[in-house]
Formats: sequence, structure tokens, C-alpha cells
Amino acid sequence: MPCCNIISVTIENLYHQVLEEQARPLAEAFLSRVYETLTISENIQCFSEGRFDLLTGNPELRLHIYRDILTTESGTEICRTTLCPNFRIAISLIYGSLG
Repeated sequence: MPCCNIISVTIENLYHQVLEEQARPLAEAFLSRVYETLTISENIQCFSEGRFDLLTGNPELRLHIYRDILTTESGTEICRTTLCPNFRIAISLIYGSLG
């Protein structure tokens, strides 16, 4: 494999690792402050505020990283494995507060 291909693959792997590391707090934020004991409107408010709290509380989470997590090929995999499970749980908790 030519040297430039090796460097390219290494940079791509490194960037994937950075995206994955930055996605963890986002995934955790999906579950922060969403509880079965709250009303649906309280849960929706807390769910929304959690995203803003994540961004304002983590200045190292640059918006371009956040965008890449949600829009790149590496980010798609990260969304599927890291973000979606917590998002589904949060939505289930919010839905559970209906009844």
C-alpha cells in the first residue's frame, strides 16, 4: 500500500475516534433529565434543554464536530451505535409520561 494511502487511512481512523469520543457526551445528554415521573411537556422541555446544556457546557464540542457526527459516513455509524440507543430510550421515557 502506498505511503499516502496509509496516512489517509490513519487520519480517517483518528478522525473517527475523535467523533466517537465527542459523541459520548451527546448520547449521555439524551438521557439526562428525562424521567418517567415528569409530565410529557416537562420531559420535552428537559430533553430540549439538555441539548443546549450540552453545547454550552462543553465548549470543546465544536459545532463542526457535532455536525460531522450527524452527517458523515463515520458519524452515521456512531449515530447508529452510540446515539440512537439512548435517543430511543429517551423517547420511550417521554412517551411513557403520557400515560
